[in-house]
Amino acid sequence: MNPKKLLFDSCCFGQTSVSKLKEFLIEDELEVEIAHLRDFKLDNSLDDVWVPKMVQENWVVVSSDRGTTKSKGSKLPLLCKKFRMTHILLSASVHNLKSFEKVKAILSAWPELGSVFEAENGTEFRLQKRGQIGFRLIEQKPDTPRLKIAKIDKTA
Repeated sequence: MNPKKLLFDSCCFGQTSVSKLKEFLIEDELEVEIAHLRDFKLDNSLDDVWVPKMVQENWVVVSSDRGTTKSKGSKLPLLCKKFRMTHILLSASVHNLKSFEKVKAILSAWPELGSVFEAENGTEFRLQKRGQIGFRLIEQKPDTPRLKIAKIDKTA
């Protein structure tokens, strides 16, 4: 079994929020190592640089970067799949919360985190709101290919 390690990038929240999260989890039974990209002096690097490096160390990345905006480098979700890096992406509704609320959202879904560390490398999870209160982690199933439906020529 891989070590339990969560790596937060700057899209999710800053190093201060990661420190607060660590404080909340001092006596956590899951014994998860938590870090921010800044801890490795990689917070100003393109995803293309840090993903291959951190995947070798078995980190699971937590980010709000769903690859929907234009950027200089590759899209984070595509890189994670390419390098088989398990990742948790915050939904837009969670991303738009203030930092403290994001920490609460992660803590709310913490009991579900075991499934992330047991999942196949490269699996994508989404942290989503559950109604008015509460949050949940949802495993994203790989896209199924769309079937091409042939047009039937009715004149023949």
